[in-house]
Amino acid sequence: MVFPNPQVATKTARPANLVVIDLPDDAADGLQWLSRISSPMRTSAVVVLCSVEAADMEWSLRDAGVEQVFVGELTTERLARSCRGLLEK
Repeated sequence: MVFPNPQVATKTARPANLVVIDLPDDAADGLQWLSRISSPMRTSAVVVLCSVEAADMEWSLRDAGVEQVFVGELTTERLARSCRGLLEK
């Protein structure tokens, strides 16, 4: 699931093994949303896609529980490979 808009994710979220988030240009809003849905009991792996401008948020995202952060352009093959790797853990 890719949620380009965090408000959509809040309304439609279901339990999942993997969540892919396309971080909005306002990375602070995305980080706040991610912090709200994160919990120590969460079993979903979280992957975040972000722009080069939001690259400085990487460690804050990792502190919020994100396992993989992709900055800038990304091929679907690379994203799929990463997701498969996380699901196999």
